[in-house]
Amino acid sequence: MLFSVFLVILAAWTAYVSWVDWHTRRVPFGRAGLAVFVVTAVYALPRLVLHLPARPGAWLPYVLLFANVLVGWRLGAVGDGDVRLWAVWWLWTPPALAWQGALTTAAIWLGGSLFRLLVLRWPTGQKHPAAWEVAFYGLWLTGTMITGAVV
Repeated sequence: MLFSVFLVILAAWTAYVSWVDWHTRRVPFGRAGLAVFVVTAVYALPRLVLHLPARPGAWLPYVLLFANVLVGWRLGAVGDGDVRLWAVWWLWTPPALAWQGALTTAAIWLGGSLFRLLVLRWPTGQKHPAAWEVAFYGLWLTGTMITGAVV
């Protein structure tokens, strides 16, 4: 129950961050962001380390997700705040949903890129707000967890 409540609060916080990012092109990271990271580190990291089996296949989706976003960050395609937001949501993704989370993330990135290119017509190579894509992932994960669709 507490897990679901926190995911709803995290989804609301992500929606707020997305709104601010859309208007200012800056992801706010203040005390609320620090609190989210502390709670994530205290809860999610030990849970992942203890519950993931020692097989490379179990860790592969997490490694691919973080490697992908870090490469995008180093190339300037994703901002610092977006990386932090994605990291929080991926760390809250339970191991049973890791591959689904990776596929959902890929679909969101592809859909968001096409939306920016075809609908918003923003030129490539410029910094654009992308926290709204994380909000879609948050909605997916929160809905999946609350409805009990975790295997």
